[in-house]
Amino acid sequence: MIKLSELIQFGMPSIEQLDKLVELHFKPLNKVRESINVPLFIRSCYRSYDHEILNGRGGTSQHCFHGKGATDISTTKSAQQIPDPSKMAELAGLLIKNGYTRIAYYPTLNFFHVDYKCTFGKQFFISDMRSNWTNVTPEEFYRAIHD
Repeated sequence: MIKLSELIQFGMPSIEQLDKLVELHFKPLNKVRESINVPLFIRSCYRSYDHEILNGRGGTSQHCFHGKGATDISTTKSAQQIPDPSKMAELAGLLIKNGYTRIAYYPTLNFFHVDYKCTFGKQFFISDMRSNWTNVTPEEFYRAIHD
């Protein structure tokens, strides 16, 4: 089971943000965890505005929960570990199935960023290390996971 403390690593959310975190991330991620037979690792979820600013970011990230929030998740604990492509593809499918509307794959860092920013279906992206996202088709997305 994914623990709530795994989702709150970089600052303390407000009550409103905590409610969103529980409903939109904690519950769906635990459904995903119950469906997949590998450990899951939260790389990042809630990040405070101050944390973002201290790390040279603009403070507008989905991780700040201005909207519905975001989670970075993987089947490996670190970027140095090579994930099983079939398990990563399964994880991506389960994340989309459980409500996330936007998913970005970071192949060099071996994780997915998921959020709810897309309001008209599903969006798939491939990202480089600097978070430059390229919009791709679902087929291109899943092909990238297996490359």
